[in-house]
Amino acid sequence: MKGSQYKNMLRPFFIFILILLQACTSHKSSIPKDAQLALSSLRFLGEGKGRLGIKGQQYIFSFETLLNENADWILSASIPLHGEEIMSFKDLKQKKSFEAEDSFEKRIEVMLGQELKDPSAGLELFSEMRQLMRFLVSDKLNLLRRCEGAGRNYVCRLDEESFELILSDQKLTLSRTLASGKVLSLVAENPGEIFFGRTNFYLVQSKNQLFSLELFWK
Repeated sequence: MKGSQYKNMLRPFFIFILILLQACTSHKSSIPKDAQLALSSLRFLGEGKGRLGIKGQQYIFSFETLLNENADWILSASIPLHGEEIMSFKDLKQKKSFEAEDSFEKRIEVMLGQELKDPSAGLELFSEMRQLMRFLVSDKLNLLRRCEGAGRNYVCRLDEESFELILSDQKLTLSRTLASGKVLSLVAENPGEIFFGRTNFYLVQSKNQLFSLELFWK
């Protein structure tokens, strides 16, 4: 076969690859620049001090977080006079949730259920927190997330899950209303040169704060 004929045969293939690459590039850049910059400034890996609140009770701890090779996001909390506790959201590449076993989040589930007199409240909280964390780490796991909007208000999506993103000069808020009517929010504050210095998770119902997990990064 002559070289020119060979090149002619390959030309449609290369055109197809070029079109595919262009489509992928435009697909990945579907997040507006302001929203992408703000989301990339969220911190979810590292160490620092934390504060856990369940209605009127508060617990202070030191923590380290990591995202392992199994796509598990793990928070190791060292609580004074209590010891080490582990909170983990397993295999965030997968959409489904995994029920907590003998772990930090399981004990929080029980405590929250007792405080609210609703055994399902804690299970709902951690199922929704897992979806929120899955959205946060999506870039590291090659999961495609999208945001639509302009200015400071956006609607962001990962698979079938959607979140409201609101930007301001000093903080970022990512939230969603749950089936029970409660609102789960992530509020990032204390912006630095690269990352927000503080990441807060809140569960609120009718302006009453039911749960908080505040992470102050080193």
